[in-house]
Amino acid sequence: MRGPLGRDHPLVLSPLVDVTDAAFRSVASEWGADVTCSEMVSAAGLVHGNAKSWRLVQPWPGESPYGVQLMGGDADEVAHAVEAVCARVGPDFVDLNLGCPSPNILRSCAGGFLLRDPARAARVVRAAVDAGAEHGTPVSVKMRVGPSWDRPTFLDVGREAEAAGAAWCTLHGRTVDQGYRGEADWSTIAALVDALSVPVVGNGDLRGPDDVLRMRDETGCHGFFIARAAMHDPTVFRRMRQALDGAPVSAPPQLAARVAALRTYLERAGASDAVHPAVLKRQATRFVSGAPGAKAVRQRLQSAGSVPELLVALEGFGAPDAPGSLEVAAADDE
Repeated sequence: MRGPLGRDHPLVLSPLVDVTDAAFRSVASEWGADVTCSEMVSAAGLVHGNAKSWRLVQPWPGESPYGVQLMGGDADEVAHAVEAVCARVGPDFVDLNLGCPSPNILRSCAGGFLLRDPARAARVVRAAVDAGAEHGTPVSVKMRVGPSWDRPTFLDVGREAEAAGAAWCTLHGRTVDQGYRGEADWSTIAALVDALSVPVVGNGDLRGPDDVLRMRDETGCHGFFIARAAMHDPTVFRRMRQALDGAPVSAPPQLAARVAALRTYLERAGASDAVHPAVLKRQATRFVSGAPGAKAVRQRLQSAGSVPELLVALEGFGAPDAPGSLEVAAADDE
């Protein structure tokens, strides 16, 4: 079975709040992300015309395949949001978040809250699928194992989502209660692959090329959501794709390549004026984390108040003949 959107084991840039803005997604695509997705956006925000919500779902010019991830617990509201975003943005797919562990999202009866009630989750998915069908837009779901290890509802929710018309399901092998602690249990991904007829995408603890190969072989999954590894280093997609294609895997990039990617991101984000400088500052700090000399550059980044100042703070850092131009290990994935 081929993966989402008819692709063979696609590498999907996972939605990450305050990370996967349009400029960041453009850089990830250039480094090999096969599919990109917006930050998670509130269905209510879109329905009520919230300007920030609508800004978050705008694609980078030429971005495709591109999806919009929505969260919401009210089926009618989600349907209205899907209709609106399909009409105004025209994404290649819409992804429903059924797994976010954020307390604020859980209190709104969305995200991981829906794993407590598979029937309610099914109503939300069916409403979204019906709305997307009017525009020929497939709808997928992203979920976790369950509210807790005592309540692993992923098989029930997965079957309900498939019956409701979901085009594929992504499973993060942790529970809602677990958050990002401990290890992801990939056996749950394998179980979902066995249970469903639609493609299953795996997520959790994908740090580098060896991990995507191991997840593919151990679970039989049809694609991969790459989260925190990409957040720290979007160049990781190229090495992952090389591994999946059976090609020689390049060495991790020198710091200079990562800093060049960071500068490209900052320049694009600054030109679009769509990302707050505080968000860009945090992102820049992640990119340089763990590198020799990072402490000094972090201090310069923290004192910067604009994109031009962030770029000045990076001057000389990561140059081939400068201290700190060593390989930097990728961070843990989601």
